[in-house]
Amino acid sequence: MIGICGIGVVSGYGWGREPLWDGLVSGKPAAHLVGGYGQDDAWVALVPDGGVPEDGPSRFARAMRAAAREAIADAGDHGWQPGRRVGLLHAVVLGEVDLWRDFYLARDGHVSVREFLALMPSTPMSTS
Repeated sequence: MIGICGIGVVSGYGWGREPLWDGLVSGKPAAHLVGGYGQDDAWVALVPDGGVPEDGPSRFARAMRAAAREAIADAGDHGWQPGRRVGLLHAVVLGEVDLWRDFYLARDGHVSVREFLALMPSTPMSTS
């Protein structure tokens, strides 16, 4: 039997489950219409700054770890006990945008191998 025991969220509505639920109930979108993409405008939802600096150099790494911690705490609050098998579902769109922008614009593509690995989408999940 598979069940969802805990939920952790960082979204365009903010950091945590409560901002997500409040945003969804409000009926207001987390995204805003942004122009300047050629002939096409785009709906963009940005995660606000936040998180624990020790969780990583980027908003993506901090958000991923904050959501995982929140989900684990929520599961514990609902009676979940660690066992032999556990799964974590992690969904993301365009991770590490801030680091990639810095890589190309501020650092002209020059970073150490270690810093470059942090740009890869799998790095934050594999180092949690």
